[in-house]
This record gives sequence, C-alpha cells and structure tokens, in this order.
Amino acid sequence: MDVVGQRDIQNRPYIIARIFKIKVDDFINFLKEDKTFGDVNAYLYTIGFQKRGLPHCHTLLWVASPFKIQEGADDRCVKRFPKPFSPLTAFDENGYVHYRKRVGPYHVLKSGVRTNNGYVVSYNKRLCSRFDAHINVEYCGWNMMIKYLFKYISKGVDCVRFTLQTFEANITASSSTIPVAVNEIKSFLDGLGVTTLTQWLHNNQRDVRGIDFTYNDYPSKYRWDNTAKRWIHRTITINTTIGKLTYVHPTIGELFYLRILLCHQKGCKSFRDIRTVRERTYSTFRDACEALGLSGDDREWLTTFEEASSWATSSELRSLFCHLLLFCEVGNPLLLWEAVKTKMGDDITHTFTSSSTGPNVILHVDTLEQQILLEIQKTLLA
Repeated sequence: MDVVGQRDIQNRPYIIARIFKIKVDDFINFLKEDKTFGDVNAYLYTIGFQKRGLPHCHTLLWVASPFKIQEGADDRCVKRFPKPFSPLTAFDENGYVHYRKRVGPYHVLKSGVRTNNGYVVSYNKRLCSRFDAHINVEYCGWNMMIKYLFKYISKGVDCVRFTLQTFEANITASSSTIPVAVNEIKSFLDGLGVTTLTQWLHNNQRDVRGIDFTYNDYPSKYRWDNTAKRWIHRTITINTTIGKLTYVHPTIGELFYLRILLCHQKGCKSFRDIRTVRERTYSTFRDACEALGLSGDDREWLTTFEEASSWATSSELRSLFCHLLLFCEVGNPLLLWEAVKTKMGDDITHTFTSSSTGPNVILHVDTLEQQILLEIQKTLLA
C-alpha cells in the first residue's frame, strides 16, 4: 500500500473491518455490563456493508420484563421530518413509537435550513458519548417494528456456488508417472459438511434423550458447540431458546420440502429416516410431505405464507405470492388469494393513513384489495 501511495485508512478495508469488529464486541459487552436499557436476556446482531464498503451493525436486544415499556399514550402516526414536538413518548394504535421532542429555543443552521429538536433521530446520549459514533436507538415492541428489524437481522447474505478444478487436457496418455492430483479446495469444502443438521442425525444414533424432538425443537434440550462441531445436552433446561431454521424459498424444490419435514419428523438418524412415514420410505421429500398431509391441496403454500408473514414486509409478501403463482404448482390461486390477501397490504394502509389530512379517514376494504392487486400486477409485469 505504501508503494502505490495509498497509506490512508480508507483504502485499507482489512483494518476497518478488524477495528469495527472490536468495537462491536465492546459495544455488546457494554450493553450487558452497564445495563443501559436494563438486564439483557438475549441479543442478536448482524454486520452489513454499505455500497462504499463501510461497515454498520444492526442490533436487537431483549430486556427483562421489569425494563420493558408497558404502555404509552395514543397518538396519530406521522412518519415525516421534522417530527412534531411532543412532551412525552407515545404509541399509536399500529404500534409506532413517537418519541419525546421538547420545544425549546435551541436550533442550528445547516445548509441554510433551521433545524431543531424535530430533526433529531432517536438516540441514547450515553452510548453516543461512550463510543463516539452514530447510534440510532428505537423501541421494538410490535409486529411492524419486528418485521423491519428481522429483515436486517436474519436476512442472510447473497451466496454463489462455484467449482475450481485443474485443466488436464494437456496430459498425454504416454506419461508413465502421472502424479495424483489432490483437489485441496474440494477437500476443504467437504470438511465443511459437518453441519448442525448432519450432527443432529448422528447425535440421535448415540443419544436417545433427544429422539422425541424435531430438528426445529432440538435447541431446547441441546446446545451447539461451534468448536467441537457437535450437539451437547443442556445441564440446565430453559424454557426460552432462540434458534433459527434457515428460510428456503418454495421454488427451490426438494430442499423446501426437507425443511418442512424437519419441523415434524422426530428422532431421525439419517436422511432416509426423514423420508420415512409410517415405516414406508419415500423416494423424495415431497412424497413424504404428501404422506404426512403437509402438502397437497395448496397446504404447503399456505404454510409458507403464514411463516413468512411473521417477519417479511408487505412488499416481500407480494413478491412471494407472485413467485408461488409463477413457479409453484398452486392448485387454486383464488383460494390462496382469499387466505393471504389481508397480509399483503400493511404498507399500503400505513401510507394512506400517513398522507391523509383527516384523523378519521379509513381505507375501504375493496379499495385496499384493488391497490394490492395493482402492486401484484406491477411485480408480474416488471
């Protein structure tokens, strides 16, 4: 870097990433030890990178019951800047938080615009001064907020699968001593085959204490040791555990049906056992789902939509609906529409309510359905 004249820190992303990880670890430890928001029961965070490569962190905290905000005054949702002044923090009927913004004489001029408390995002003074960084703090207590946060916390990353291999076209058949080519990359990737799923199957072969649990429920009695790459029985059973079963899009095929079975099949010792229903082994995971009554009659698509609606945004749900129609074997599209249409219009309702001038204006059900269908049409034609 010195040779090419790039000694500034902005051109050294490996330094930025290392320092940021140290700060994140310090930030999490501070929240737990300082109890800035109260006793921390659990936490989740994910680190993302902006288009210019700079890292940022989305963090979600669960605090103990005595530190949770129990109730707030009703107010109308206005999601615009500058925010209106308010003497106290309040919640509206949709669960949106409107933070206290005091009226005062203090203001600053920024780019010729007079800014006051109405332009300030919610923050925690102690955290900002402690870490000398921009830290936005929001209260999360209702479905709309949880959907937004989990969209960032557990959305995952884009992945690509590829293969590297040696080109052997120039090796002649007359060569008497051809060295054996060792594909080190393939050997390394094969070593990564030890997963929580494969070890669940292996653990059921030697530990009968967990055969009454599905893969989805296994963390309630066992914990995953990331160093030893194996499941360890919990010495203390807890009622609340946080696990994550990776979301699989229904257009993937067999992997989608495997995920469904992992929520129902118990004590499996092999992938063959997962496909076995009432002592009959089926050739595909889809056939096994049908034998258990988990698919057919569009049941799998309804289940998929119900699960996605707990964390996905309305726009994502409409996109999922389009994918189901285009790439999945939906037997009765009208029945699917009637069952899920109410979950695809939250953003439309919110936008209409926010832009309305009257406090008692209500979006009619028929109008909402037409707007949802319009958005679906735009997605299909895109």
